[in-house]
Amino acid sequence: MELERLLGKAKKFSRTPLAAALTASYLFINACGGGKPTKPVEPPKEKIEFAESVNILDEGTMGNLSYYHGDTIIFQTPTPQVESLNKGDIIISEVPNSLAQLGFLRRVTSISDDRKTLLASQATLEDAIKEADISISKRLTPREIIGNNSLNGLAKPASSENFDFIISFNNLVVYDNDGNPNTIHDQVILNGDISFNYDFAFDLKVSDFKLKKLRFDNRITESQNLTVGAALFRVGKEIRLAEYFFAPVPIPSTPLFVIPYLELVAGISGEAYARFGTGVSQSATLRAGIIRENEEWSAPFEFKADFDYQEPTVSGDVKFKGYLGPKMSLLVYGLAGVYGDVDGFLELNAASQSPRWELSAGLEASLGVEDKIFGWIDYDINIINYKKTLAKDTTPPLVSRLTAKPDSGNAPLEVLLDASASTGGVVEYKFNFGDGNSYNEKSSLAPDGIFDGKTRHTYNVSGTYIPSVTVLNQNADQSVAKDTINVSEVGMPSGKILYYAQTSYHSWDIFTINVDGTQEKQLTSSSFPIEVLPSWSPDARKIAYSASYPPVGGRIDIYVMDADGTNRVQITATPDRQEEEPIFSADGTKILYLRSYPDPSQLYLMNVDGSNQRKVGSDVYDYWNLAWSPNGQKVAFVNSSDLSLYVTDLDGSNAKKLTNASESAGYPCFSPDGTKIVFSRFDGNSEIYVMNSDGSNQRNISNDQNTDDDMPCYSPDGRFIVYTSKQRNTGSYEIWIMKSDGTGKKRITNNSYSDLNPKWSPK
Repeated sequence: MELERLLGKAKKFSRTPLAAALTASYLFINACGGGKPTKPVEPPKEKIEFAESVNILDEGTMGNLSYYHGDTIIFQTPTPQVESLNKGDIIISEVPNSLAQLGFLRRVTSISDDRKTLLASQATLEDAIKEADISISKRLTPREIIGNNSLNGLAKPASSENFDFIISFNNLVVYDNDGNPNTIHDQVILNGDISFNYDFAFDLKVSDFKLKKLRFDNRITESQNLTVGAALFRVGKEIRLAEYFFAPVPIPSTPLFVIPYLELVAGISGEAYARFGTGVSQSATLRAGIIRENEEWSAPFEFKADFDYQEPTVSGDVKFKGYLGPKMSLLVYGLAGVYGDVDGFLELNAASQSPRWELSAGLEASLGVEDKIFGWIDYDINIINYKKTLAKDTTPPLVSRLTAKPDSGNAPLEVLLDASASTGGVVEYKFNFGDGNSYNEKSSLAPDGIFDGKTRHTYNVSGTYIPSVTVLNQNADQSVAKDTINVSEVGMPSGKILYYAQTSYHSWDIFTINVDGTQEKQLTSSSFPIEVLPSWSPDARKIAYSASYPPVGGRIDIYVMDADGTNRVQITATPDRQEEEPIFSADGTKILYLRSYPDPSQLYLMNVDGSNQRKVGSDVYDYWNLAWSPNGQKVAFVNSSDLSLYVTDLDGSNAKKLTNASESAGYPCFSPDGTKIVFSRFDGNSEIYVMNSDGSNQRNISNDQNTDDDMPCYSPDGRFIVYTSKQRNTGSYEIWIMKSDGTGKKRITNNSYSDLNPKWSPK
């Protein structure tokens, strides 16, 4: 189609309706002396004289046109006008039609023998016009639009009292990197509206085939209220949002006419690595012209612009420029003889340094002339390039900093992690110690009551740790810093392991052994006794345990003896009851224990001499596998009624269920600082697990499917765990020691009988 050929349009539209509209508009205007939509505001100068070689093809000849493309013109039959043509003549179409929608101005270079086919090159106005003094002036309005194309979702122009053109944008996608409308992470989306009035004036003066004067003047009043949102992209692209063809504007008393052609153009450039949004409002008045007179160019202009803005929301690095505005051309026989381009623009730059973001807006305007219609080289000038900074965020950039002091030493190593030098309006610190533990500090809600970006942490196991801190500001922006801590291994703490073992078919006795496996000593030895479940006093001088002496079937009582097995004292003697699992309090003055049979096992507390026995637990639970927290506030136990592991206060309140019955957990033991619990769990075989004391972060540390590992307990410094282990389905349990992370397993005992319930001496 000729319109597409001449203008290079990407979108197609019906040629026949537009051609009919162009022709009808032209004929109506000429026949009636000009209608209201296209009547020139200023009367034309009366002077125009064509070259002798010019032939103006009338309606009859144009109606006989059968083909027009490129340099080829074919007529169905040669009319008298065509018959009279000679090589070198200039032909001008008097009216547009369906084959020459925008008319033509051509120089004949060849004529076929049958006078039907012409080859004709582009001619210029200087070729065709000897003398001319032409002046037209006009204001564009939407009612004169006779053809248009626009992006899907773009509304048609509306009008108001103040503006002839109002074009609105509702979630208009102006860029989509992958072309998939369902993925929005790569789109640039426009909302808002642009309103404008557009007046132009065009003067042309030719004398003796030479252009003496050309003036193209643009007068624009514009208002933009736009917001733009975008995500990840990297692009530099200009997009035609809409194009509008207006009714031809004839130059009275001549066969010449011009067609105003208006484009609404948007452009985007830059790159973004995070989602952002911003907006700018602009009002501007502009008058800009381009003048050629006496072979000299000039470009007078004047403008006024005001801006307002919407503060950007930015979550990463952004470098973005977007512009929008009308571009008007006067088409002279299908060529853009003169054109003007006026764009309002915004720029947003955001990065981690200060300023964090800067928003600017401005106005750009250019005018130009194309050579093909006037006969000289192209001329284009950027008249206005105005830019104004609207706002910037001078908040210091969010930068996290972390230092660890000391950053090396022997385990257990207490380290101060200091992030207080972080900048940028920090409202939250998220510490990750690099060993599976963490600590958060948010504003005045810091766990320690002090919001200072500092915390202490103890590393109990050797290794290289990389702690980190994530700092956040009020916009939820994040910055991360890290440090390195090297913790060296130290020797295993000294002391003894207390345990009980089955020494014969009828006897269970209590033993101690050094942690290095030497000096195993049997502390109890009676005929047919059951002496089990021993525990250390805090000073390691006393041992409490449960025992049942003949006759078999008698009650189980609690005894206390010296650490060497001497001076045994019975401290409970409740008829028909079993009293077992004694545990000393941290200060050594109390003993927590269980009383059962025939009733469910209940929690009791007494003085270390057996006096003041009283129930402290809850009837809700059937207690089993008892553990007492170092601060004396909490107990951990297995509830026999549902086989789940619980932590409660001493009175049974504030209960928290830590495991489910299906996990078959048992034998809990608190770490020395009370933050962790080690316990056993059946996973097809018995394994040792560690969790936080609230039940979170449960992890298998023994992790050996070929063994059954059970009854774990911490060393006094928390760096090691003593436990019992045996090969699956065979052999007897032996005492083993491993590091608290499950590494460095070492067997301590090697007996023919099973060694059970080991406890590390406090000192």
